[in-house]
Amino acid sequence: MNYALDAIWWRLSHPAVRDLASLLTAPPLWHSGCELPIPRLLGSQGFRFLLSLDDAPAPLTQWLEQEAPFGHRLGHYAESLLAFWLAHAPHCQLIARNHPVRSESGQTLGAADFLCLLDSAPYHLELTCKYYGGTAPDDFQGLNPADTLLGKAAKLQQQCRLFHTPQARAQLPAPLQGYLKTSAASFCEAKTSAASFCEAKTSAASFCEAKTSEASTRETNTDKTNYRQTPNISQALNTATIIRGIGFTPNGILNGSPLNPLGWSGLLLPQWADYPAQATQRFYPLPRLAYLAPARVPFEQTISAAELAHQAPGLIAVVEQRPDGMWHETQRLMCRG
Repeated sequence: MNYALDAIWWRLSHPAVRDLASLLTAPPLWHSGCELPIPRLLGSQGFRFLLSLDDAPAPLTQWLEQEAPFGHRLGHYAESLLAFWLAHAPHCQLIARNHPVRSESGQTLGAADFLCLLDSAPYHLELTCKYYGGTAPDDFQGLNPADTLLGKAAKLQQQCRLFHTPQARAQLPAPLQGYLKTSAASFCEAKTSAASFCEAKTSAASFCEAKTSEASTRETNTDKTNYRQTPNISQALNTATIIRGIGFTPNGILNGSPLNPLGWSGLLLPQWADYPAQATQRFYPLPRLAYLAPARVPFEQTISAAELAHQAPGLIAVVEQRPDGMWHETQRLMCRG
């Protein structure tokens, strides 16, 4: 993957906004068979909203402050970012997070990552962000050898079946069940006004404009979902995955099912010293919470080619300086040690 060719990483500068953008726009690392299309997640105002957040990130940073601390839990950080988007993006409404599903005996069968509305259509979303290395899908594993691609893919399929029974669907939260049993018009009227929502969430004019046009957008998108009919829960609840991350191979190419050949990829190295570094190249050892987006860091956070060989196992970004004076990622490396 050549991050330098994607214009969005030239434009966005705030670290949390860049992380959010990676969740929204990166390709899936592998195919689950029910990936959420990026245009559906972004919405028609998505890029405008991201740009307004980059210029005025306070709503996002305040949200993350309330969700912290994250420690080294990348999954928790990613879930917090996506929750912000589902709660604030013009076309989204967050209904529930980590919603449990239980058997008749009370045993927990699993928990849905997110229950939400996207363009007024009800969704159960499962999010995962993984960084695996190997020569083929059946030996792909993370820095923790117990974390494998095939194991995670199987678990994700299990999560996607949480609401496949009437008993499980009956445990959907009341707001979602209420929506599924009423018309779109009554649901929209129950929401807070677009103007007050905008004033409470952000001062960015473009975001407010996007919010105030929400009602008309819903009415013009009736080709996607027939909102004015009363749908059956089993037919109306969409289940989709959001799979992000990077796959590392010795040649930097992703091959073999279920891997996505167009997914983000990097180089898997036996040792850091095996990377053919140029003497003038710079590198950035990535903290775990910095895995999501292509790195953009000042010179002081980079290391030299001579220092590369002495780093601990993990992920490291190859960086180059751009006209903004910052050092931007052009390639990612993994060494499991």
